[in-house]
Amino acid sequence: MTISRRARLLAAALCAVALPVLTGCAAAAPAVPPGPPPAATAPLTPADVSAWLDGMVPAALDRTGIAGAAVTVVRDGEVVAAGGYGVAGDDGAPVDPAATLFRVGSVSKVATAVAVLQQVEQGRIDLDADVRRYLDFPLPLRFEPPVTMRHLLTHTAGFEERVRGMIVFDGDPGPVRDTVATAPPP
Repeated sequence: MTISRRARLLAAALCAVALPVLTGCAAAAPAVPPGPPPAATAPLTPADVSAWLDGMVPAALDRTGIAGAAVTVVRDGEVVAAGGYGVAGDDGAPVDPAATLFRVGSVSKVATAVAVLQQVEQGRIDLDADVRRYLDFPLPLRFEPPVTMRHLLTHTAGFEERVRGMIVFDGDPGPVRDTVATAPPP
């Protein structure tokens, strides 16, 4: 069984987004042009994926001082492997990939990148086009060149970090779109 182009793109997206978070490195990896498709490989088995995760994730957690993580690998809509690593809270309970809840926070970067890259693959999004092409509200152009989807996915758009008003503990902060449309970050 060979690994499809879609699977390679998905794996690349996951590595580009998730590994910097796990390793504490925020620098974007340089773009590498795709090479020839790989030769036929052995089938991807749950045991192989689990063994790889078991060898990689605990070391990454130790190296970065992260208390715990839940990892699930999905292929063609089916769970290939799932694992809990480290502890889930102050009580030292182990992470259970089926039951431990995490704040979505930075984890949403992976899902967002995968969704965007699927749209790129389908020809609906150009990673290097002005992102304002895809917005239904005006976004001021504060500098040249314009912000692109590639900038947004690699956190190189130049926006100031701002969470005030976007994270609330009581009530609903409202759609992020409304905040960005009415008061975009500098």
